[in-house]
Amino acid sequence: MGFIKQKLVELRQLATRAEHGEEITEKMCLEKVNTIIEHIKICKDVDPNENLKRFKWRLKITIDTVHKNQPKYKEILEICFSLFPDRL
Repeated sequence: MGFIKQKLVELRQLATRAEHGEEITEKMCLEKVNTIIEHIKICKDVDPNENLKRFKWRLKITIDTVHKNQPKYKEILEICFSLFPDRL
């Protein structure tokens, strides 16, 4: 599994927990986002800002395709998206 897909799965798992009633805080989202950012920074084969751009693009697509019956799921993904910087 590629890096972007793997990290998206991690965010989706967090969103799923929220959708099933678990209290997911912004702090929990920030911890996950910071972990992803650190992995992006250490990746040597691709420019980190390009990786960040790709990751955010894929996350945005994921958010845009969430079903309207999953409001908590979408909310958590949107919170995570908002926590990513535009550039490293």
